[in-house]
Amino acid sequence: MPEIRRVATLDDYQRTAHRHAAWDSLPEAAHLTYFFEHLGSPEEVIAALEPSDVVVAMRERTPFPADVLDRLPNLRLLVTTGPANAAINTAAAARQGILVSGTRATGLASTAELTWGLLHALSRSLPAEDRNLREGTWQQTVGRGLNGPRLGASSDWAAWEVAWPRSESPSAWTSSPGALTSVPGTQKHWASPPSANGNC
Repeated sequence: MPEIRRVATLDDYQRTAHRHAAWDSLPEAAHLTYFFEHLGSPEEVIAALEPSDVVVAMRERTPFPADVLDRLPNLRLLVTTGPANAAINTAAAARQGILVSGTRATGLASTAELTWGLLHALSRSLPAEDRNLREGTWQQTVGRGLNGPRLGASSDWAAWEVAWPRSESPSAWTSSPGALTSVPGTQKHWASPPSANGNC
């Protein structure tokens, strides 16, 4: 690969990229630019990145379709955080001689932790109660425990389902045929969005 001259790091709105890579290993003459704001339209992306020979993309925040890659003649290396990035047209990159690379996967622990955090937040109406408390009221909803209900999801991303004990069928969710095998003593529901007051 030719000498690295200009490196652009995109969508660093949390301003943390400088702490998560060994940037000091770049050639001394390399110019590193952090973009803290999203670049926006394809025209803005092209105008900002046209001088860069290396671009570091933060996940799928900025797409790189063929018509964008075709107009970045200096780009030689496109790095994405994570092992894959569906927003990068890798076939078009290959045609342009652009090497696409990713970072090592760190496992699914953080995803599982966040999922359970969201489940707890919804079952206890934490977003609504946080808003209520900030507005000067106290405990306007009754939380639901997670001990007992069973959660299931089909392989189809559009067919998430939750199986609740029949005695605790959430009124905010509507029954629908589903793809999961029946769980004894439960009744299946499509997961509808929370109601306006934040309850589930």
